[in-house]
Amino acid sequence: TKFKLNGKDSAGNQKRPDKLESLVEKPFDLFTYRTGDVAGIYNDVGFGRVVYLGFGLEGVSGKKVRSWLLERMLDMVGHEDSVHAVPQRGLGEVGGTI
Repeated sequence: TKFKLNGKDSAGNQKRPDKLESLVEKPFDLFTYRTGDVAGIYNDVGFGRVVYLGFGLEGVSGKKVRSWLLERMLDMVGHEDSVHAVPQRGLGEVGGTI
């Protein structure tokens, strides 16, 4: 799935999204930028799980796309209403289009 930042129906506030690099073991990349740099990371740390983004979710174009991304991320961290609790590597590319 490809999605775009700062497009229609977004906050338009993602001027300089961060490139991420994990400092802990066992992370995996959820999102990448078109350049190949990491845009989002998932990891389970101790008794918890974390999804970290190098961009603000409000900057993703399209309400349905933002909702889909948030649902997938909540699934990964084990939200009690989750349907898919298994993380999926490579959820998408930032900078493309759906």
